Amino acid sequence: MDFDLLLQVALKLFMAFLLGGLVGYEREYHSRPAGLRTHILVCMGSALVQITALDFYLKNKGTFATDPMRLGAR
Repeated sequence: MDFDLLLQVALKLFMAFLLGGLVGYEREYHSRPAGLRTHILVCMGSALVQITALDFYLKNKGTFATDPMRLGAR
């Protein structure tokens, strides 16, 4: 696996962790449901789905007509 690709994936997942944590912390601070852990898991999961869809699209480009954002829309 290419080191640059691995670094990009790690950075995207870290950003999802950080931003999801910020939203979750704000909600937990105001005693609302779906707090810190929930938002971190949802953001990291959705980022991982989009990373996977984009990787699949780039590896199979030209084989058949695909749209990398369709997986995230479901």
